[in-house]
Amino acid sequence: MAYSDAQVAEAMAASLAQGFTLEQAIQGATQNYGIPPEQATRAAVGQIHQQQLGRAPDPSGAEYYASQLVAGASPQAIREAIARSQEGQNFLTQAITSAYRGDLGRNPEQEGYQYWQSLALANALSAEDIQAAVRAAAAIEQQQRGITGGITNFVSPDFEADPFVS
Repeated sequence: MAYSDAQVAEAMAASLAQGFTLEQAIQGATQNYGIPPEQATRAAVGQIHQQQLGRAPDPSGAEYYASQLVAGASPQAIREAIARSQEGQNFLTQAITSAYRGDLGRNPEQEGYQYWQSLALANALSAEDIQAAVRAAAAIEQQQRGITGGITNFVSPDFEADPFVS
């Protein structure tokens, strides 16, 4: 049975969502469903591209990275190459800034930005990974504010301090 590229991409995405590695998803597609390795590899490249850049690869990029996988490059090496590209860097900057603005209500400070950038590049994290991590950090920050804020959380905004108390 022949599968369309969309069907293979959907199956790869489902395998990844179930916790399979990209290598396992490619192997399962070829061994269990008879999908040609080239088609499974193209779908894998599509998944990596989507994770790292938020879009499908252009035909020449898909062909290039698929040939790298076939030649023995690991999916992790492909992720890293895409993440370190100029487009990958721009996408990473947008993802970090968006996560900070959405979850912390502010722009990232330089130190925070560099932290997430280095973590993302070292581990080839996706924008979704970064957003989830920033969201978790924001929840911890909110919790700490609640604990350290103490009584300030209960003071009325109309309260005026005694000007004679210092």
